[in-house]
Amino acid sequence: MGKSKVTPVLTQHLWTFLQARLITVPANGQCAFAAFYFTTVNADSRTTFTAENVYALILANLPNDVAAGLVDPIREICRLYPDRPTPASKEAATAALYEHYQTERRRSVNTKVLTSFWAGPEVLRAMAQHLREPLYHVAEEDANHVAHVQRYYYKDYVLPNGQEHESGCGGPMEDAQVTCPFEHYQTLHILPTIMVLRRTENHFYGVGHHPDTFLRWHAEGDPEFAATIVDPYEWLMEINVITPHEPADIDDMDLNLLDPTDTVNIAMLRRMPMQERLDVAHQR
Repeated sequence: MGKSKVTPVLTQHLWTFLQARLITVPANGQCAFAAFYFTTVNADSRTTFTAENVYALILANLPNDVAAGLVDPIREICRLYPDRPTPASKEAATAALYEHYQTERRRSVNTKVLTSFWAGPEVLRAMAQHLREPLYHVAEEDANHVAHVQRYYYKDYVLPNGQEHESGCGGPMEDAQVTCPFEHYQTLHILPTIMVLRRTENHFYGVGHHPDTFLRWHAEGDPEFAATIVDPYEWLMEINVITPHEPADIDDMDLNLLDPTDTVNIAMLRRMPMQERLDVAHQR
């Protein structure tokens, strides 16, 4: 894919910039989980699956998230169940919230849910932590596709007892901030995880990629994955080629990986799998 520049006006079309496509998922109130799943597997089949792993992470994090002030259990349980009386204490609210997430964990994503149960920041940041990489939430505000981007990721927090606690976090990005990481993603052949929310429809879409691009970018720098590809793509003979006089390991090369030159980028594409290239992109 040739080089091109991301400009602020293209912020709402990041999936187009990466030669991707929107993936339509069932509109049953749990579209965020379907969009997340189909984006990560690059598929648009309506396979039945559950959000069990994400909710398991939310449940595991909940006590420490409350202790760290990341979750206000009273406010959250009142948002989920606006017709119920307000819990009398933080402990009671946390217990009710735990019961809610247990119920959602067992629920199939093919089941319709209440509007108040639709995925919000608590779920999105858990998705990013489960994924172990940033999750980009592109929210289209109107029919003209004017959009803004939120980024969810994870980090360590310090609890009141001094212990560290890893949990998800995130928030809105300035439009100008979106330009830099996505230019690096394209240059280093990285497929970020993007979910599109069209507020006019109250519906999430996944973002998928052409199979050729999806397979090639994952195979670059990862000979083991490349060896699993059975289709006779011509590029399979072109990627990961290292001549006898070149070091096979990127660490043995006299390169500054933070220097975004063609020489450095090509060396990375031949020697580093996508996840490692993603780490470098964020450092840049």
